[in-house]
Amino acid sequence: MNRSVRTIVATAGLLALIPPATGSAHDDRRLRIKLSGFNEVIAPSLVSGTFSAGVGAIFSTGSGQLTLKIDKRIREINYELTYSFPDAAVTTIVGTQFVNQAHLHFGQKHTTGAINVWLCKSDDAKPTEPPVDPATPSCPPSSGTVSGTITPAQVLALAGQGFPGGEDGFDALLGALQNDAIYGNVHTDKSPAGEIRGQFADRNDD
Repeated sequence: MNRSVRTIVATAGLLALIPPATGSAHDDRRLRIKLSGFNEVIAPSLVSGTFSAGVGAIFSTGSGQLTLKIDKRIREINYELTYSFPDAAVTTIVGTQFVNQAHLHFGQKHTTGAINVWLCKSDDAKPTEPPVDPATPSCPPSSGTVSGTITPAQVLALAGQGFPGGEDGFDALLGALQNDAIYGNVHTDKSPAGEIRGQFADRNDD
């Protein structure tokens, strides 16, 4: 056996000893969106017999950023939400604080969808599901950063949209993120239905 052949055989033997990689590139990734009133959509409504077609955008001085760090292996999504509303002090206060809730919603761009994950709560608005409430952090009053971890137990079922909860819901959430069907938004006293919003797209921001 000549030297070249021996080198090839030795290299192949070493490669055989290297354990195969587990998982995929999507097992650990980061998604980031910017939140703005220009992206907000308010659903149509019927109040006292009067139909409203809904609002297509909201002019807001508020802004924000939401980051998701997905780990499929341990089935967790760590998130960080930062926002600022400079005009909060001059807004008529309806509740105990300006920002009262923030969520992930199941819905395509330019549509509205129901809440499937709570990101933060307040005394004005909080989850009614017992397992979700204690795991949801409080919203900073008008500006700041809040972080937490999304587990299967915190994913809510949406009967009207066929979206499951729990373990199946976590898989559905990952699938919806991959298909651009999840958005995040922040609700305020100025705009209770949502003041700033951003749509997730399936790209890795690392």
